[in-house]
Amino acid sequence: MTRYAIVSNGLVVNVATGDAEWAASVGAVQSDVAQIGWAYDGKVFTDPTPPPEPPPARTRYVRKLLILDRLSDAGLFDAAFAALGGPGEVGYERWQAASEIAADDAQVRGLLTAIGADPDVILAPE
Repeated sequence: MTRYAIVSNGLVVNVATGDAEWAASVGAVQSDVAQIGWAYDGKVFTDPTPPPEPPPARTRYVRKLLILDRLSDAGLFDAAFAALGGPGEVGYERWQAASEIAADDAQVRGLLTAIGADPDVILAPE
């Protein structure tokens, strides 16, 4: 027995097994994969279900100690802390509160760029 798709108006309305004689009598099309609801254009069966959305990208974090080492190696340690401002300033307080920094943090990337650092280097994976 062979698997067939029964197609009506370009849409698979049923699937069944049978022999070639039966399939010819009902106009069924041989298919091992077609499912009810799939489209058929006379040559190819198409699953109308869109593929699932990929999971959201996971945010990558970089340890602050590594960032400090990289800023120091680049000779930009003092410039970075000057750009953060002092106690009570948002940039400074965010830095103090965090143990890790998101590699895609727009404010951090902007600050690094502003002091002449390459954000991709400073926030590179370990």
